Amino acid sequence: MTHIAGITIEKDQSGKAHYARIDIRKYGERLMPFFKEIGIDTEISPYNKEYVEMINQAEKDIKAGKGKKIAIDDLWK
Repeated sequence: MTHIAGITIEKDQSGKAHYARIDIRKYGERLMPFFKEIGIDTEISPYNKEYVEMINQAEKDIKAGKGKKIAIDDLWK
């Protein structure tokens, strides 16, 4: 078997190949187009997924006219 630096094949308890771990820093340039093609999201957000969904929903609600405008001078009253 050939050993390739940056790629590790992990086996399950029965000894069968189960996972491939690939160093994206080493092979990312070649793999990212493939990941995108098969629908793998390669963007990693530092934010909680539920938080992002809540913000996106709030923006949609504002565009749909659901919301209330408050004058800047009235914010601290």
